[in-house]
Amino acid sequence: LQNIYNILLVLQVIAKTRPNISIKNYKTKSINYKNGNVAAVCAAVFSAPFTRTPAMFRKADMKTLYFIGGPMGVGKTAACKILKTMLDKCVFLDGDWCWDMHPFQLTEETKSVAIENAAFMLNNFLHCSAYENVVFCWVMQYQSTIDALLSRLDLNGCAVKNVSLVCDASSLKARLQKDLDSGVRGCKDIFEKSFARLPLYYELNTAKLDTSGMSSVQVAQALLDMPTSSPQK
Repeated sequence: LQNIYNILLVLQVIAKTRPNISIKNYKTKSINYKNGNVAAVCAAVFSAPFTRTPAMFRKADMKTLYFIGGPMGVGKTAACKILKTMLDKCVFLDGDWCWDMHPFQLTEETKSVAIENAAFMLNNFLHCSAYENVVFCWVMQYQSTIDALLSRLDLNGCAVKNVSLVCDASSLKARLQKDLDSGVRGCKDIFEKSFARLPLYYELNTAKLDTSGMSSVQVAQALLDMPTSSPQK
């Protein structure tokens, strides 16, 4: 009974001083002590290493990154804005905001700046305790762009949904025309550019979501239901 009482005292001290530790989520080393010395046990507990097992991430610590690509007009922004409202503690970043310039200049320098800007903001969101879900969308038709961005992110303890939105030609044409008619897009060459890039997405190392005939709400729900990758160590 005395040993049990001493152990409870130790656990009480740990609970007060280390409130974020969940014993079941950690591997611990055995601690030997003599004569039931509570102070010695406390000292040993505090100095003992605690190693989290990769498969045991607590939900409170888990973050999910929704990494959504797709051609212009496929409906990325509309779906991601809705997805943001479906998720708890969620923040949304559109990659286009990272290089919103006039006149628009597509060069290696401006592309590099946009990638660095996006990575900086995404890392800030991932490190912020206020957010559990981060939604990001951008065209990302090249694997090199995806790799450049993901390699710059701190994905420790973060699950990722890396998805490319695609659709058939008629759906893409109708959505682009709707954007033109509403003034969301002002360049008629978007048809040529978007159709030319559409086949590139099928070659990427991403999950594909065919959004043909789907509303923005349906696309958002489908993204929500898609499986994530395992959390990064």
